[in-house]
Amino acid sequence: MEDLKKQANIEFNELAQRLGKSLNNEQLIWLSGYFTGVGEMNMNLAKSLSSMAQSTAFGTNQKQDGVESQERPLEKEITILFGSHSGNGKTFAKVAQKKAEEAGYLVKLVDLGAYKTKDLKNEKNVLIIISTHGEGIPPASAEEFFEFIHSARAPKLDTLNYSVLALGDSSYIHFCKTGIDVDLQINKLGAKRILPRMECDVDFSAKANQWIDDVIKELDKSTKLVHNQVSLVNLTPEIKGTVYSMQNPFWANILQKININGRGSTKETYHIELSIEGSNIQYKPGDACGVIPQNSAKLINEFFENTGFDHNEKVNTNIGELRMSEALKYYQLTVLSLDILKKHNLYANSKTLSEKLHDPIELKKFIYGRDILDLLQEFPVKYSAQELIDLLKPMQARLYSIASSQASFPDEIHLLVGAVRYQANKRLKEGVASTLFADRLKEGESVPIYVKSNDVFRLPEDPLAPVIMIGPGTGIAPFRSFVQELEESSTKRNSWLFFGNPNFSSDFFYQTEWLEHLKKGNLTKMDVAFSRDQAHKIYVQDKLMKQSSDLYQWVQNNAYIYVCGDMNRAAPDVYATLEKIIQKEGNVDQERSSSYLKEMKRTGRYLEDVY
Repeated sequence: MEDLKKQANIEFNELAQRLGKSLNNEQLIWLSGYFTGVGEMNMNLAKSLSSMAQSTAFGTNQKQDGVESQERPLEKEITILFGSHSGNGKTFAKVAQKKAEEAGYLVKLVDLGAYKTKDLKNEKNVLIIISTHGEGIPPASAEEFFEFIHSARAPKLDTLNYSVLALGDSSYIHFCKTGIDVDLQINKLGAKRILPRMECDVDFSAKANQWIDDVIKELDKSTKLVHNQVSLVNLTPEIKGTVYSMQNPFWANILQKININGRGSTKETYHIELSIEGSNIQYKPGDACGVIPQNSAKLINEFFENTGFDHNEKVNTNIGELRMSEALKYYQLTVLSLDILKKHNLYANSKTLSEKLHDPIELKKFIYGRDILDLLQEFPVKYSAQELIDLLKPMQARLYSIASSQASFPDEIHLLVGAVRYQANKRLKEGVASTLFADRLKEGESVPIYVKSNDVFRLPEDPLAPVIMIGPGTGIAPFRSFVQELEESSTKRNSWLFFGNPNFSSDFFYQTEWLEHLKKGNLTKMDVAFSRDQAHKIYVQDKLMKQSSDLYQWVQNNAYIYVCGDMNRAAPDVYATLEKIIQKEGNVDQERSSSYLKEMKRTGRYLEDVY
């Protein structure tokens, strides 16, 4: 009996330790009283919790799990707020949290979508990690916060210290605009910058890590306190197996490549099956596959023919010294960015280009369809080979929504790739990655890839929540992954797919698969729109409106809406149509329907994966 009591006390003490780490002082006091009142066997647990509560209240030194901690003054607290569209912000926010905790700070990590804006005026040290979506738009989860700080309700923030890490993509004109706007507005409200804003491009890792390291150093200087945690254990997590990334990709073998458009189609779309056997790569429905392409020999030859550079001249690159013809494989030639235009005009000194740089509308028109060769021909500069390489950006990965479920295809990743070809400025232009698959890679050859997690485009955690999937064109790719995952699931949820393309006979991607899913019940409903099969064009948004009554009922029954496709046309048209449906079926005005949809976005029930 004594042995049993001894074992029980040990287990109770262990439970108390676990509870103590996760509860605040008031919760500890309440629980200690509760366990005191419910029986003799719980007295030890009650005493332990009460002791912890006193220690928490009065700052008694404690030693838990190999870390000796002391009372933290308020200055040693940090709130990290993140607003992320693709998941980069969330991923790095966790890195920042770990670094700050190792430096002795008590860290609160909060998604901006879940942050109570009224708490902002009471914060002491806030780090904001926020991305810019498309042309200057805040991520959906950060919209309410963004509107709040720019509203008349925003408080004075004279006691707040803060710093902003702005994530963006310099191929867009409004690079890091959301982060810039947030930084300027919070400063306008009276807050003091810990460090100036850091703006990061898609290859953000080095700059972001430097930012958090510098922020911690600056806070340590201002508080004049030594770190209040001394690590007695190894805090480096064990990494099992190889971690693949843009810097260290996995070379995936092409198992199958099929043009899935029928005869007479105006499109050229490839179903690609890649082998990831032996890689230990894991992915979930909604994730993307990063493909790291090289410029084609055709494009590089065209560049040399029209510029006069020497193929064989040696240049220094980020991967060592190379002949220029070899080096140009690894740099962006097909995309112009605001950063490149600004740097180029330092040498070109063109009044015309300068005017475009100061007019966002004209700049957007200028950038569309132009590449590096166009820039050099329209605004000539006599660069040396090395100066040109220094001007260019290293080749970036192209992200494709994964069109397969790993539950169905454990050792494969499937992609749906539309070949990009168009005429602009009297030249044929081609997408660097899409034509890599279409023209240059054959079955049996390999391509460097990695998986890019997308935590903000996931199937609902609630296994019974219905899903509405809207994917015109290649936007249908992630929904093939979703429905395959539903097929493998033991719980069947209602699912509704909307798809659109020009012609039924030649452009109905994965037609037989969808019919089979409908037959098995993996897919509940499907509506299709083929715009060119009749005189009057019919699009996905027309099908949505036609089904407005049922759609609204699904939404009222807690359905999640997913949209994948073109950010400039399809996504805004779908959003506007859904606003009209809510206004019509809910019998509310435009303002209330808009608020309803915004709330769906804020709470993660309206999700976009747009490009």
